[in-house]
Amino acid sequence: IFANDTWEDRPLIEKIPKYVRKYAEFFSNLTLQEYSFQAYLPTHLAAAILLASRVALHLCPRWRPELVALTGYEESDIIDCFNKVWSYYEEQFPGHGSRSISPRSVSQHDAQQQVTSHAQQFTRDCPTSHFNHHS
Repeated sequence: IFANDTWEDRPLIEKIPKYVRKYAEFFSNLTLQEYSFQAYLPTHLAAAILLASRVALHLCPRWRPELVALTGYEESDIIDCFNKVWSYYEEQFPGHGSRSISPRSVSQHDAQQQVTSHAQQFTRDCPTSHFNHHS
């Protein structure tokens, strides 16, 4: 989480880092249960899980230059893995894709029941092209 991240076009609230961690743990546990994710390097999958966590919470930008520096991956490097994580989530939790997410709803319900699949809408609202800096 970075000071100038925004949450649903608003400044971050204090609990956002806690929720990012919850989502990262959720996506980690989810992908550990599926053999096909072993095809990815652990660092590659971890970066995709971080992206999925940020997307689930509607954080903008969804991927930042600082995350490239920390992970070594541009968003374009992990987008296929991210899409697989997101698709697997939607497959395992059908019907949850139409729900919106907020930190309040995460605190009131289990994170597994509340991850949103508004990735396509979020991509329109928070385009990635502004945040990828290819060398």
